[in-house]
Formats: sequence, C-alpha cells, structure tokens
Amino acid sequence: MDTPLRVLADDVTTWRALTDVFAEHLPGIPIDGKAPEAAAVSLNTILEYIPGGAPALQADLQAALHTAGKAN
Repeated sequence: MDTPLRVLADDVTTWRALTDVFAEHLPGIPIDGKAPEAAAVSLNTILEYIPGGAPALQADLQAALHTAGKAN
C-alpha cells in the first residue's frame, strides 16, 4: 500500500487488478500509473484524499494486491 504507483504499474497483472478496483470505486476518474507524479504517490496517499468510501476502497485495493501477489 506504500509502494509508488509507478512501481505497481510496471507489473501488468497488478496494475490491471488495481485499475479494476479504481473503476468500481471511482468510475470515470483516470489513474495514470506511468505519469511522472506516480513515482511519489502510493495507494495510501490516494486513500488520504477519499473521504467516506476509503475503508471499502482500501479493502478492495489490499485484496487486489494480495491476489496479484504484491501484498505489502
């Protein structure tokens, strides 16, 4: 959850699992893991900016990482 998005985006399987979660919880909001800013942003950082729905989103992101073998 503290790994930079850019690192997560380098693994196609992991990034696909994460983008599926984002599409469910934040439809229509693009998440670009290859953007220069992604090197300094983690999943935990994103969660800090999402009020209310963060617990469900966090659980689904953790599950996606676990499924992809990247739990951290």
